[in-house]
Amino acid sequence: MADAVLAPGTDLNGFRIERVLGRGGMGTVYLATQRSLDRPVALKVLHPARTRDQRSTAAFLDEARTAAR
Repeated sequence: MADAVLAPGTDLNGFRIERVLGRGGMGTVYLATQRSLDRPVALKVLHPARTRDQRSTAAFLDEARTAAR
């Protein structure tokens, strides 16, 4: 599943995209800077087609919760 890659410097809800770290079936992972804390983070962005699928969205949120622990 192809998706548009966000360009370096793009601002996405308070995160500045630096570069792509990896791409997979659910989305793209970027190295980004969290502007509010001025720190580097890995930011996973769900493929647009996946946002229309409730199961994919639920799996994405479960993954995020697990990673946050």
